[in-house]
Amino acid sequence: QPVYSSGGAAVYLVHLPSAAVRAEVALGRSTKVALRLTPQHLTLADDRGRVVVLDLENGQVRRDFRL
Repeated sequence: QPVYSSGGAAVYLVHLPSAAVRAEVALGRSTKVALRLTPQHLTLADDRGRVVVLDLENGQVRRDFRL
């Protein structure tokens, strides 16, 4: 679930067994964020039209664009 502040939203992907933060995505000025998590990808979309897809197996950003 996203964490909202006055500056926007942040999403933290946490590896539960180790409690380690594996990814942190800051979405400045966002007030709503949609998430989809699969074993291979984390997909984020916000109310400002941004879409980000993270490849969880390789640790790479696969997509980062605006609609």
